[in-house]
Amino acid sequence: NQFRVRFPSVCALTICGSPVGPYLKTGFKPNKLLWINGDPRSMPSVKWPGNYTPTGVARKAAEAAGCVAPLFSLKDKVTETHAASFGALIDGVFVSRFDHHALASITRDSLVQLCHDKGIKVESQELRQRDLTLATEMMAVGTAAGIQPIDTIRRSALKRSGLIEVSDLHTPFVIKGQAG
Repeated sequence: NQFRVRFPSVCALTICGSPVGPYLKTGFKPNKLLWINGDPRSMPSVKWPGNYTPTGVARKAAEAAGCVAPLFSLKDKVTETHAASFGALIDGVFVSRFDHHALASITRDSLVQLCHDKGIKVESQELRQRDLTLATEMMAVGTAAGIQPIDTIRRSALKRSGLIEVSDLHTPFVIKGQAG
C-alpha cells in the first residue's frame, strides 16, 4: 500500500463575502482613542474570539469618554487597540510594535510591504506617549479594521466618581488641517 499525492486535474475556488461596513462606528474618518494602562497578564499574544470579551469594559470606558475605542499601554508603552495593531508615522518612518504584545495582521503586513515598496522606512519599536507627540499620522491597523486613521489620543485620570482630568493628544496634521 502506497499513498500518493498528485496535482488535481480540476479544482474549485469558492469565495464567500459578507458586507461588514466600517469596523468602527464612526466609519472611515479620523477617530479618537482612550489611553488605558493595562495589566501585562491581560495582553494575550494570540487573538481568538474569547480574548475580545475582556476588552468590553475598556470599550465601554472609551465610549463614555467620547472615544471610539481603547488604546492599551503597558508601563507607558503602546500595545494595541481592543482589536487592532497601532502604528504611527514619525519623521517619515512607519513605527509599530512587532513583538508578542502586538496583534499580527495581514493588513499590517501589507502596509509594511507598501511602505517598503514606496521607500518608506519601517521600524519595530515600542511607542511611548512622548513619541506620539511627534507623530504626523496615527492609525489602528487590523485584518477586520483595515487602516483606521486616529487623530486624537485622550488621556484621562479616572476616579470612582468619574473623569477628573482629561487631556488630548492630537496629530499635527489634524490641527493644521493638512492631509497626511
